[in-house]
Amino acid sequence: MGHWAKTRLFREVTQGLRSHVRNRVTTRMGEKRIAVIGAGVIGLSSTMHLIANLEKDNIRHVVDVYASEFTPNTTSDGAAGLWEPLLCGSKTPVEQVDHWGRETYTWLRYLRKKDIAGEIGVAQYSGYNLFSAEEFDGDPFWKDSVIGYRRAVPAEWEGIDMNLTVGYYFVSMMVQGNRYCKWLTESLRRRSAIQFYQRKILSLSEFSGKYDLVLNCTGIGSHDLLNDHKVYPVRGQIMKVEAPWIKNFTVAMTEGEVAYVIPCVDHVVIGGTMQDGNWSTESSPIDRASILEKCYRLEPSLKNARIVGEWTGLRPTRQECIRLEREQWNCSATSSSLQVVHNYGHAGGGLSLHWGCAADATDLAYQALGIVRRPSLERDYAYQFLQSDSHLSSRL
Repeated sequence: MGHWAKTRLFREVTQGLRSHVRNRVTTRMGEKRIAVIGAGVIGLSSTMHLIANLEKDNIRHVVDVYASEFTPNTTSDGAAGLWEPLLCGSKTPVEQVDHWGRETYTWLRYLRKKDIAGEIGVAQYSGYNLFSAEEFDGDPFWKDSVIGYRRAVPAEWEGIDMNLTVGYYFVSMMVQGNRYCKWLTESLRRRSAIQFYQRKILSLSEFSGKYDLVLNCTGIGSHDLLNDHKVYPVRGQIMKVEAPWIKNFTVAMTEGEVAYVIPCVDHVVIGGTMQDGNWSTESSPIDRASILEKCYRLEPSLKNARIVGEWTGLRPTRQECIRLEREQWNCSATSSSLQVVHNYGHAGGGLSLHWGCAADATDLAYQALGIVRRPSLERDYAYQFLQSDSHLSSRL
């Protein structure tokens, strides 16, 4: 396609979006008009948290969710999904990450006891984080947030040929991204107040004057959408194997590399890579060979496991800190402003932090919308919301 044709196509898509938004939102006065960009676990959980609060507080609303990809094609869908919060940038407060992680851990434990746990990919596993001496920097900040945390003893890593000297054991939660995101998406699609649109948003100016609030959960996409060059990828490649005899997770960090074996609901994930600044989403034969070699050393029984899948994705990492904040975004083209809540930059911790971050994003959204009360969402209400059909006909 030539430059003129591409330019014309861009104008048609942009004009179509603006016409669609103008026709929909201006005919429903008195409602809160909200756009969400991004449909990974951060976007879906933030949408769910916000809409559940609005419904509970009887605040009428219309919500449009825009994304270039939906489940099963988001980064969240391919992630291993082991709950283990990581510090995301030097300026994200440790106590804040601990809070987000603890809220998410508690939510996942709640879901694990429901009869749909297997269907939505939530399970509870115990296991080990093991280290060589130079890789260990003490007990993790989240150790008091989990069940059964203790230091491991040498007998527990006996037979692993990886120069391991220290480690710890704990009970974690696993959330299989493709099942969990499917559940969140289908639950939201049942709400009459929400619509989904698959298209790439090129600028926040497309929403200027059309919405009361934009919730930006674009992850790695914020690099281009906002020209935020603090955002960069950390490439991850994993493989999926059939190994039903694996009942515990094991993560090993040694000689500057990480290897992990993580059981999921219907397969076992082995990995992986952590390649800063690598934008490739193609699977690499070199990385594949490296993953197999180190995971066979970590868990020799995997040599007999059948490989059933492979995935490569980009962890949306951000220098300094996760961006979870409210902004009044000024559009120079229209001399207008837009209320935006940003929630991105969680690196490989999106599934570990999503529920806690969604609650804080909702708090900021209420402030941006001028709603004076504080949002509050009990787990029972959130679950009932996700399992029920819409009871508010905001679009009718």
